[in-house]
Amino acid sequence: MRVLTEAELAAEGERIGRALGPGSVVYLQGEPGAGKTTMVRAIARGLGVEEPASSPTYALVHRHAGRRGAVFHLDCFRLQRPDE
Repeated sequence: MRVLTEAELAAEGERIGRALGPGSVVYLQGEPGAGKTTMVRAIARGLGVEEPASSPTYALVHRHAGRRGAVFHLDCFRLQRPDE
């Protein structure tokens, strides 16, 4: 397995964002520092979000307005049960 550079990760994320349709859900899993927020920022750019998507580590959910609709960035690592 080859590790992507940050530029490659960003390009792939933007490509994914451009390909997503309404109501799509993308689930990213990885250790801290693995590049999840970098990927989310790139996907959001591909979806037309102009401001940098911020990490919701302390807020749990961030909503970003994009040209193709709202993008919700959730950080679910603290959730313990489905009802949370």
